[in-house]
Amino acid sequence: MKKTAKTDTEDAFKFRSTFGKHYYDGYGARHETPHIVAYTGEVTAAGPGRVLISSPLGSCIAVCAYDPGTQVGGLAHVMLPGVPPARAETGKDRYAAHALETLFSVMQNEGADPGNLLICLIGGANVLRREHDTIHIDNLRSLTSLILQRNLPICRTMTGGSERMMARMETKTGRIFQTTGNDPEEMLFDYFTHNIESPDN
Repeated sequence: MKKTAKTDTEDAFKFRSTFGKHYYDGYGARHETPHIVAYTGEVTAAGPGRVLISSPLGSCIAVCAYDPGTQVGGLAHVMLPGVPPARAETGKDRYAAHALETLFSVMQNEGADPGNLLICLIGGANVLRREHDTIHIDNLRSLTSLILQRNLPICRTMTGGSERMMARMETKTGRIFQTTGNDPEEMLFDYFTHNIESPDN
């Protein structure tokens, strides 16, 4: 598990050095739209006109939540399942349960209705290709259970496999995109029309 975490951190460092005040989509096109990056164990939220991006996802999962009524979006980059240890003073948002609590809270602070959220999940790959490595599966199960307990819909998932992924959300258009490995970016879901354009995982 420690090695998996190290892999995610190294990817995040490379990502941080590539992304500045602009970002590049999966086709190499440069965009100047204000954006916010959620690195491993981070949670962010924003209103219309912003772009939320995850750093590369290994076994981690990006929880992409959106309120179509207010055009507020949120993204949590979850690293571990369950709840943080009772003694933990920092890094609590690395854990699924705490990350979701933070995500819903910061989105509400931005004006979102917690009961009106639509959710997509991206990531959770076995990037080290270890037969008995289950952290990616545990992350997905933990998040799915916690989200469904709140009676919130999971509209689309792009999880599993062995390739790193990335997530990108446009709060103005309500569209979420995903990139797998070195493949071109594809639209995963449109929160306004509920259209799906990419193939099933």
